[in-house]
Amino acid sequence: MHKISRRAALGLGLASPALAQWVPARPIRLIAPYPPGGGVDTTSRLIAGPMAALLGQPVMVENRAGAGGSLGAAELARSAADGLTVMVDALAHTVNPALIRNLGFDYATAFTPITQLAVLPQILIVPNALPVTDLAGFIGYFRARPGAAYGSSGNATASHMASALLLGRAGLSMEHVPYRGG
Repeated sequence: MHKISRRAALGLGLASPALAQWVPARPIRLIAPYPPGGGVDTTSRLIAGPMAALLGQPVMVENRAGAGGSLGAAELARSAADGLTVMVDALAHTVNPALIRNLGFDYATAFTPITQLAVLPQILIVPNALPVTDLAGFIGYFRARPGAAYGSSGNATASHMASALLLGRAGLSMEHVPYRGG
């Protein structure tokens, strides 16, 4: 029969809390760096429930909109590296370093990408009243009307960048009207 000394028993008793499952002291913050209702916000809210169930911890979506997603990213960069603050991003991590000076952090070194959550197609739509039924017709119509306006979900968003690429390749000159969204 093996005997355990009192000292060893005390040591085992003190070590047992270290074996307990990690339970955070507060809910997990899931930053959506765009306004409510947009694609990133919707994606964040769709994954918050399953994420909470998987982790056994509440997940709270927090919108930190502004500056093309960089305000939310700055909030994540300032947060403690304790796993309790995460962010769903779209295009900001690739676009903002080129568009915004003095972000206060470096996207390349401040964050670690974990997974791709979604693929969001960009589609071109026009009102039914417009005499356009395909891309060639769209290009021809707006070549004859330089300076026409088009809308996107905001500056430096995926829809803005996709539109700018299309306009540049098609040789079109249109005015960008950014809406608050994302």
